[in-house]
Amino acid sequence: MSFAVYIPLGPGELEIDRISDLLDSLFCYEPTVTQIVIVSDNDDAGSICFHAGRRACPITILPHPRKGNKLNRAGGLCTANLIALNELGRTLNAIRFVVKLDTDSLIIAPFSRKVNSLLTSDPMIGTAGTLGTSCNRSIRSFYMDHLLSQGLAAALAVGLSAAPHNSEEQNLLRRWGIHTPTQLHSFQRICRMLSPIHNMSFSGQHCQGGAYMISRRLVWRLSAIGFLETSTDWLDLTIGEDQMMGALCTLAGLKVVDYSCVGEVFGVQACGLPYSPSELITSGFSIIHSVKSDDQYSEQSVRKYFQGIRHTRI
Repeated sequence: MSFAVYIPLGPGELEIDRISDLLDSLFCYEPTVTQIVIVSDNDDAGSICFHAGRRACPITILPHPRKGNKLNRAGGLCTANLIALNELGRTLNAIRFVVKLDTDSLIIAPFSRKVNSLLTSDPMIGTAGTLGTSCNRSIRSFYMDHLLSQGLAAALAVGLSAAPHNSEEQNLLRRWGIHTPTQLHSFQRICRMLSPIHNMSFSGQHCQGGAYMISRRLVWRLSAIGFLETSTDWLDLTIGEDQMMGALCTLAGLKVVDYSCVGEVFGVQACGLPYSPSELITSGFSIIHSVKSDDQYSEQSVRKYFQGIRHTRI
């Protein structure tokens, strides 16, 4: 199945180790991946290009425009997402979908055929992943959906006003990361483009950001609307990129769906692992998150466990 992968890469040597392990897992289970795009805030990103020499897959590394300003991680990831999708839009006819992966995600089984079947079953799917905070139904919550729905409504009310001046509006702008006239103008541009969502049934639904699928149709529609050209407008906003993608998917008239039941692709949790490493295997998940922030299992032990399984395939 023709698909691409996008990975945002943060600063630090540890991030290079993480993305190297992630790419090893990707190439092990999905060696025919068509294209990889990395939006990098890491000076050493070029060191991962050795993978391109080993595999028949082009790796494109794009610099992050914030140029070392790490103050706002959330808006920075929004910007990185749109940069990557804009780049992938140049060769979109060659792929059917994009998988977004954080460096603390991992591939533990093939997934492309499952995702292709999902899109065949419903061409109106825009994003698919884990809805709520975890694929583990016994512990997941949807409180972030509620917060996003409320926050977006309030932000649009202020962003679409001619000149927000009262203290309540100013405080809201500051919470969204808006402090300067330039930031306000960018925020207002985004609000004008998002304004049709007022009349849509958006209740904050979005896929957990550690790993999720973006359909080709969604990329096409976002490009047509002009959203892929607004990447730097999001740079200072305090909204998660997964939340942004949920809103944009709804705006594009497509569906946000869950694909994280047992036997499906996304064994994802916002923080830590949703199940033990062995349970993730026996449950039939293909992509997991997060291997770096679990209370019970260290990142090193989790990576070593799945590396051992991969080595049995060689």
